[in-house]
Amino acid sequence: QAAQVDLNYLIRHIQPLAQNYGFADEQEINEITLGLPYELYNLNYDQVLDHTSDMATKQVLIPAQQWIFPVLLDGQAKGVAILGDENGTLRFVGYSGSPQLAQSLVNFQTQHDQVENTSLMKVLQIPPLETNFAITQHGEQTDVTLLSEVAPGTERGVLTDLNTSQTYDLNEIMPQIVQELEEVR
Repeated sequence: QAAQVDLNYLIRHIQPLAQNYGFADEQEINEITLGLPYELYNLNYDQVLDHTSDMATKQVLIPAQQWIFPVLLDGQAKGVAILGDENGTLRFVGYSGSPQLAQSLVNFQTQHDQVENTSLMKVLQIPPLETNFAITQHGEQTDVTLLSEVAPGTERGVLTDLNTSQTYDLNEIMPQIVQELEEVR
């Protein structure tokens, strides 16, 4: 509901840069719609560098108190908007003209359409690695799927052996994530 109420704010915020974000003109932005929201999570960096395979997901992941929405124009992915707290009010706090990430979110939802409860739709953001994962949980097991954020054929600089069409157990790939974080650090 907050996203729909604040949609006009988002439109006004990105209109001056319409062509930079892949829109034909400022007027075209008035026609955008929002896809389904994904709750954002971050790594708990205090815990993750000492990760062990018996750590619970809640020790490794922490809610960011933000939600990411694919931004669509006539059903075509144009970018992603981030809704978060600003002075006690939920409003759009960021926009990225990343059609690949937006399309990845739409594709993930299509492939997992059995997920009827949108509170189960989550994304793990790892800013130092410029990487996002869709999260699915089954009891105590947390699975992650790498979300494509670049045009096909563009090589990734990190986590190069992970495939966007596969799902991984978070505990199984966490050592690789930790190694990449240490190299970036």
